[in-house]
Amino acid sequence: MKKTNSYVFIPKEDKSTKNQIKLKKIIPYVFEEYFKIDSNKELIKNTSRFFKDIDKGIRQGSFEYDKGIIVKYRFLCVDRVYYLDITIKNDKNNIIKSLAEFNTLFLSNDLFKKDYIPIISYDYVSENYCNILFPLLNKFERKFRKLLFLIFTAQFKDLYFETTATNEMINNAKGIIKSKKGTNKDEYRIQNYFYSLDMATLRSFLFDKQWTVIEESNKNELLKKDLSKLTDEKLKLEISKIEPKSNWDRYFQNKKFSDDIDITMERINYIRNNVAHNKIVDEKDYNLLKSDLEKLIKEIDKAIKITETEDFIKIKNEKYENLFSGFTNSLLKLHEELYNSFNLPRTIEMLNTLFTEVSSMQNSRINAFIKGMNNFSKEKNKK
Repeated sequence: MKKTNSYVFIPKEDKSTKNQIKLKKIIPYVFEEYFKIDSNKELIKNTSRFFKDIDKGIRQGSFEYDKGIIVKYRFLCVDRVYYLDITIKNDKNNIIKSLAEFNTLFLSNDLFKKDYIPIISYDYVSENYCNILFPLLNKFERKFRKLLFLIFTAQFKDLYFETTATNEMINNAKGIIKSKKGTNKDEYRIQNYFYSLDMATLRSFLFDKQWTVIEESNKNELLKKDLSKLTDEKLKLEISKIEPKSNWDRYFQNKKFSDDIDITMERINYIRNNVAHNKIVDEKDYNLLKSDLEKLIKEIDKAIKITETEDFIKIKNEKYENLFSGFTNSLLKLHEELYNSFNLPRTIEMLNTLFTEVSSMQNSRINAFIKGMNNFSKEKNKK
């Protein structure tokens, strides 16, 4: 395969000479001198002669950079700005390794940066790493959004972001998420809220200690009270209830994530932006982000499983505990009413209330019983 990196060298102004540029060495000559390129000698036996050409302002040549790795270079000059293409034809690993070394050389070596400002204008090294990282990044973000939707909709249904976000975030979401023509604005916002948050905002949503809208209201109500009448213990208890917390502490404590998740997310976000926007990504960035993403994808899969198999059951159990608590209270009231005086209309009214509380169970016998009692009541009223 054959790949090319491109560079720009902009001459620096000489501060000692006002409004003029004074160059000590011309970049192409510095380049050829550094690599000891000589068109008059055969540098490699049994290969074609190495060459330098200057034709119509284009200076080009080739040389052996490493054993078996031939580099072709091409310089153009426009008003003292030099443009360089480096082309290598070899296997992928050798191309990546060699071009990465050229990047370091031009950006770090004083020979090239003393009188010029070097720029990498096209970087195949970064392109290669981004191509590998993007599918992992794609999978991580989609799985993470799934986890967020699972946790927050299970807890709060359609009020999930209003209940867990600050006023600022809610207002920001309303500004970012604009419904398509003909769609319900509130429904569209509910469907797309987590898709509207970039990773930096998402980190803030998860890890910043803050008051939600509801907690802000509770805090304000507490501050209206005469706190001087409370004992120290009672005051501490009330204050602890309204202390700012992070959504991560509220809803992710039992998900078995690593302790340094916030730091990892911050690190991911920095490199993720370079990948997502096709910027410079070197081997160190690649190795770090790949390791972090693979680790977090496994943790997210584990958290999704915990949410679906443990948390969902807990939420259902709590719902039915509340349901049957109300059911028991209704039975006691019904027993008391029947014991004190048998009043058929009142009894039917209480039975209707009682069975409405358990209507979510969708029990056909209960529904048939309610229907029968209503019919009985109508017939009784006719008489």
